[in-house]
Amino acid sequence: MFSNQSPNFAMSFLGFNGASLPAWLNDLIASSFVQQMSGYMPHFLLAMALGACIGIERRHKHKIAGIRTHMLVCISSCMITLMGVFIVRQAGVGDATRIAGQILPALGFIGMGVITRKGWTTSGVTTAATILFTAGVGIMVGYSYFSPATTVSILTIIALQLSYWIFPSTDAGGHAVKVICPLEYFHETRKLFGERAKLDRISKSNGNVEFRLFTHLTGDEIDDLLAQQVHNPHLITIELDEDDDK
Repeated sequence: MFSNQSPNFAMSFLGFNGASLPAWLNDLIASSFVQQMSGYMPHFLLAMALGACIGIERRHKHKIAGIRTHMLVCISSCMITLMGVFIVRQAGVGDATRIAGQILPALGFIGMGVITRKGWTTSGVTTAATILFTAGVGIMVGYSYFSPATTVSILTIIALQLSYWIFPSTDAGGHAVKVICPLEYFHETRKLFGERAKLDRISKSNGNVEFRLFTHLTGDEIDDLLAQQVHNPHLITIELDEDDDK
């Protein structure tokens, strides 16, 4: 599963020869610790890279779990998997998959943190699934299945991108907005937030209507919209309202 590196692997990898380095650095490079790390570092680097790529896709969609979360999940899964291999190798007996098998139940805590329900909309399910997928990629990398892990990661990222194009989501996004306006301008005001915005509650008093809706607009788009409506004479109040349903 893992290849043994020659004593001069790290030096040759860096393009140095023993005569060009101080004695203490030669000893450090030739140490067993550095030799072990030179064999396992590709696992950590690949896990970090694949996790970051999956996280970039989620960040591009403005999801709560992005690059750092997916990168940490992937490299943590790889690290735990390698630990199982180390223990079995040292003891000479045991099951290297036992420790790795504990990764998946632990992901339930992360999944609960990214899945939210706001009004009629449930969001974060796909992100929770990508976290589970990322852990699986990390396990594959930990067991040295580099090519399958890389291939399935690329295919999944492509599939996610295509799915948004072929099957556009009809769900609202993660931003709730509270608006107060004259009753006669209700429909005109609602159109500001796009056709996919969903009403959560509505009330009328003294000729005005107060309503709360969930919109698919991103945070930057919400900021621009609020700035544009500052001088709108038909709006009494417009503000983000995300205290409920979290």
